[in-house]
Order: sequence, then structure tokens, then C-alpha cells
Amino acid sequence: NDVAMIQRAHVGVGLEGREGLQAARAADYSLGGFSALPRLLIVHGRLAAVRTSLIVHYCVYKSFIICLLQLAFARASGYSGASLLDSFCIMAYNVFFTGFPVMAWALEQDVPVRVLARTPRLYPDVAATDALLVSPGSMARWIGRAGYQAAVLITLPCCAFAGGYPAGGPSASDADQASVALTAYTALILVQNATVLLESRHVTWVNAAVVAASVVAFVALMAAVGQARANASYGVLAVL
Repeated sequence: NDVAMIQRAHVGVGLEGREGLQAARAADYSLGGFSALPRLLIVHGRLAAVRTSLIVHYCVYKSFIICLLQLAFARASGYSGASLLDSFCIMAYNVFFTGFPVMAWALEQDVPVRVLARTPRLYPDVAATDALLVSPGSMARWIGRAGYQAAVLITLPCCAFAGGYPAGGPSASDADQASVALTAYTALILVQNATVLLESRHVTWVNAAVVAASVVAFVALMAAVGQARANASYGVLAVL
């Protein structure tokens, strides 16, 4: 119930006792008694560490991969200043197509709650496991993943459209930057949503529904934007 000590701690826990609510109001977390403290640490504390580290790794990864796509295209275009993706695609990437699936990780559980509650030794393990916390090694692995995925995502569309569209399609001159960009961007969104599911150890109907909604929203928005004649990708989605 020491207010000064609670405020100085990294995470302050206060108790609502006979002395009043001053300590509870100054704390980050307020408890009705010491009996709630083990569950706060062993269950909620551990899950919070796991979820936070996962989100930090993923946010860095998804930012790196789209930046590397742009850098790869800049190199291929002789650093002309042209952008592979238009402003709408870059804005929607973080706001609509990859933002909401990450929020579903608020339900992530690497270990079931009932197991954590009866196995206190799992609590200190989270600090000793490099994969669960943000470290130079774990961050390097996620950045490395972004690097090779970006290389594949930009190389395959460029090679696929190197000779224009397949026989029976539009002329070779129509296989332009917009075609390569939309193909790479579509693959990027699918990879990002697949990564969210593959990295989840506790997939619920909420996670699956949010990822599915993200993919559906991508198709709907890109189809709508592709109907605008002023947009660089006008008519490209229908051809692809």
C-alpha cells in the first residue's frame, strides 16, 4: 500500500484495503486482495508478455516486407523515383488489410489458461525463452523472413509478366507496372494473413473470421478502386 513505491515500480499493483483507495488509484492494476495476485502474474502477466512480443515482431516484419518490395522495385527501375504501389495501397496495407488481424492476437494463448494457473514454473520460463521475448536474435529472424519473402513476391510477378500476358490475353504491352504491382500486392496480403494464422497457437473462430474478413475486404476494395479510371490499376484486376 506504499504509494511512492507503487509509482516507482515498472508495474504497480495496489490493494483495496481498509486504509483507503489511495494506493489502488495510484497503481497500474488494482486488486481486492492478495489472493488475486498469483493469477495476475502467472496467467495474465505471462500471456501479456507473449502477446506483446508477438505483435512487436509482426509489426516490424510487415513494415519491413513492404519497404523491401519498394526498394527492390526502385533498384529494378534504376532508382527513377517511381513507386511500385500507389498511395491507396500503401495506406490500406496498414489500416485495413493487416491491422485488424493483429488485433485478434489479443486472444492468443501459447499455453492454455488452466495449465498456466496450475503450473507456476511456466511464469519464469517466459523470460528465459528467446522466442517469446523481443531480442536481437528473434528480431533478426523476422527481418530475415521479410527479406526472402519480399524477394519472392517481387521476382515471381516480374518473371511471370516478362513476356506479357499468356496467349489469348491482352497484348504484351499491357503487362505493365500496374499488373506486376497488383499481383505482388495481392500475394503480399495473402502472405500476411497466412502468417497471422500460422503464428497463432490458439486459433479461435474470432481469429479466423477476422482474417477471412480482411481478405474479403481486400478483394472488394481493390475491385472498387480498379473501376476508377484515374487509378493506375484501372481494369487490371479484371484481366488478372
